Amino acid sequence: MERFNLKSVSCILLLCFSLYTITGCGSSSGQFKALEKYDTLEYADAVTFFATKEELHKATVAALQQKGYIVTLSDAQGGIINGETNSTTTIPEEQYEQSKSKELSAGEVLIGVLAIVLLVGIIAMIVSSSSDDSSDSNTTTETTASVTASTPEVVRSYNYVVTFNTTTLSDTSLSLQISTVRLDIENGTTVHTVQLENKYLNYGLFDAVQEQLNLIPRQ
Repeated sequence: MERFNLKSVSCILLLCFSLYTITGCGSSSGQFKALEKYDTLEYADAVTFFATKEELHKATVAALQQKGYIVTLSDAQGGIINGETNSTTTIPEEQYEQSKSKELSAGEVLIGVLAIVLLVGIIAMIVSSSSDDSSDSNTTTETTASVTASTPEVVRSYNYVVTFNTTTLSDTSLSLQISTVRLDIENGTTVHTVQLENKYLNYGLFDAVQEQLNLIPRQ
């Protein structure tokens, strides 16, 4: 049997760790870049705006449409606005929040490296053992056809419903509160409803509202 080459394995380990460092610990992808500025902010579902009720309502509707939401309810008098969007995947804000929660700590990185060392060693021993066995013996493998039951394809989509509520604080200021519900849909049927508390979604929409307010001419 060929002697275990520790130097080769070390090179493989170095390559694996380098790839992990580049892909696993690299910067955020382009679609997440705009969300990084909210990393250090605490969760908030309400923000104060200095505008009239009519101006804030108009800006909120425009912000939702700019973000790709369909406005399904627009009650200027009651201060309520609903917006919906449907996607075959979760929205970028939710994906980014999940990726942040899965970032590896220093201890987890060490465990990952040790796991790679163990895995490479096991693979090397298996390959060596397999090579010896194949050279010394001639075995006949019987192939058994496996029959898998066909299952209907599941078509998944996600429907996000964003609701804004406006509350008057003073003659010149209003509070805009946001709440979001995600409906998980399979083959046209809602199978799960989730109340989201996603700061990246909230701050992104609040900033979009402020941008729209800035476009409104002030008297």
